[in-house]
Amino acid sequence: MSVDLNQLAAHLPTAQREAVKQAYHKQATNSTTVFLLCFFLGWCGAHRFYLGQAGKGFARLLVPLILVPSSPSSGKSSISSASTLKYTRAI
Repeated sequence: MSVDLNQLAAHLPTAQREAVKQAYHKQATNSTTVFLLCFFLGWCGAHRFYLGQAGKGFARLLVPLILVPSSPSSGKSSISSASTLKYTRAI
């Protein structure tokens, strides 16, 4: 998204107009960078930190750390143990 700062700040004096431009460029983010961070590191919220949304970034960082240890595949499942038991009895 492109913003025409000259048109938005046309009513300001020159010194303030330059200050607005500098402040905008300091906070402006690159959408391609955000997309790449989201695509590759989205599970940990890296794109949220880049956008200055630290609270949402920490939330996205903590959710996988909480959910992964409690997932059913984290331990040995009873189904694989039962099928191993059947196989050993058949022999």
